[in-house]
Amino acid sequence: MAAERDYRAAMEACPGHPAAENLAHLLFSQLRGKEAAAVLLGHFRDAFGPAGSDEDTPRELAAAEADAERVARGLLRHGTVLLRGCYPVAALAALAPHFHLKPDQWGKPVFRLADMDRQAIETALLSPLLRTLVPVLGLELESWPFGSWVRAAIPKMAGTRVPFHQDMFVCARKCMNVWIALDPCGPGTKAPGLEMVARHLPALLPTAQGDGNEYAIQHMEISEETVAREIPPEALWRPRFAVEYG
Repeated sequence: MAAERDYRAAMEACPGHPAAENLAHLLFSQLRGKEAAAVLLGHFRDAFGPAGSDEDTPRELAAAEADAERVARGLLRHGTVLLRGCYPVAALAALAPHFHLKPDQWGKPVFRLADMDRQAIETALLSPLLRTLVPVLGLELESWPFGSWVRAAIPKMAGTRVPFHQDMFVCARKCMNVWIALDPCGPGTKAPGLEMVARHLPALLPTAQGDGNEYAIQHMEISEETVAREIPPEALWRPRFAVEYG
């Protein structure tokens, strides 16, 4: 009875949402009732708190101009922040030969960063800004090996396309997604790149279920029709990732 009470309390944070219910079931299968309820309640409360009111907080800035507090305000305001010039190209190029991508259970080419030398990864990727930002957001820097992957998005391979989704369902935890482009992508390049909703969402978006991809199978996919209906066009953002010379 206590576990059922804890479960009901957690579900009140996201009533009637099938994907949220799946997340609750997942957490309750892994944790004791009270601990799972606390994780779920905190998860949704932190993710869907009030949007930041700082109108001047940019969603894109140079890494050299950024600090942890400024980036955190940007995330609260926009849900995403693009930092230009975070990593020297040479540092990423030095890691690339060690990325031995193999098909995962869904057939997508991936490589788990935790399979590389940890010190090499942390030296190259955990910048001083990131080391400061992660604790500010209430996250643990030591958790990166559990969800860090190299993924190949190949334009001619439809199966490598990733639909709209919210990573809180994928990770079943409060998380921050750090996306590092290893090749030029986005407008004006040969690869589609990343399209995202650049706004702080007040709630979960409805998900679709089907058999077209692993996100749909796991009830995590958000259809393009839902995005078009729920999100204003100016909040859809597809930035260009490319080294500019000249």
